[in-house]
Amino acid sequence: MAIRWRIYINKLNKIIEEQRGLIEELSQPVAVEEKDPTQITTTKIQLSETDAISAVTASSDTDVRPGIKAFMCGNYQKAAAIIPQFAELDHIKAQTILAKMYFSGNGVAKDMQKYKYWLQRAADNGDKPSKAKLKKLKT
Repeated sequence: MAIRWRIYINKLNKIIEEQRGLIEELSQPVAVEEKDPTQITTTKIQLSETDAISAVTASSDTDVRPGIKAFMCGNYQKAAAIIPQFAELDHIKAQTILAKMYFSGNGVAKDMQKYKYWLQRAADNGDKPSKAKLKKLKT
């Protein structure tokens, strides 16, 4: 269990560092062309640090729950649009759902290699049921 928490903490620290980089990037002046029928002018816009933090927070507030709900309700196309991005971010539940989707072909093309891949990723992140499924597949 401690390993699982360390993995989450490391990933959260990585996300925080990425957000700090985005905040710095968004705080820099940006040239924007305003198109007017008579002339083109350039205006510099600079976000305050508060605006930059709000922009980053809004983008990171996206939640996997709508994808999980879509999967549970049988809306596999919606789940297929949401779940993979969270699976890539090592969200264990998203990884296990994506593995199930590849196993059954719900919302995605049936693919046993991808099924095993996502099971392995979930297992590597500490998901015991995924480890057990992988062990069964190897025997």
